[in-house]
Amino acid sequence: MEGHFFRTTDDIIRYLAQDPKDLKHFLKSNSSEGNSDYIHIKEAAQGINFLLNENIKFGPYPLGYLVTSRNKLKGATTYSNLSYNSVQVVKDISDRLNMVKKSTLKEKFEPQRFADEAVLPEGRWSEDDALDVLLEQFRKLKKFYKMCSDTGSAIVMYTSIPKVKVAAPKSDVVPE
Repeated sequence: MEGHFFRTTDDIIRYLAQDPKDLKHFLKSNSSEGNSDYIHIKEAAQGINFLLNENIKFGPYPLGYLVTSRNKLKGATTYSNLSYNSVQVVKDISDRLNMVKKSTLKEKFEPQRFADEAVLPEGRWSEDDALDVLLEQFRKLKKFYKMCSDTGSAIVMYTSIPKVKVAAPKSDVVPE
């Protein structure tokens, strides 16, 4: 599962909550790589949440709000788990993230538990680089939350499941 995070303000969140068309436009126009107000956590969003909270969906406050908040935004139905964290929640999460040690995350990483709990993407967690990917994406997300906290920003977020490209079946018929 991938995570998409946008830096914004509490005022903009209140405005976006009133108009799903503007919310959809906000997400589309701000989701380009290279935009410092946006990050894309590839394939590791649910893994990070599980590593920190030992739960696929939520966990205790504040880290349970890191990847998917309970503060939902309604209307833009094409985005799953569309939610936001206010300026205060972002600060609380950032403060708590500063206490999370890399060594603790390494100790908590058990590929079999990830498989048993069906943490997305399934089958990924037994690969050799799985922990490295999780730690790198965690570092990226932690840095983004710190930047947002330091600038008094809120965060809008949603998750997505990447589409798997399926190769066309090969034909057994040999052309003449």
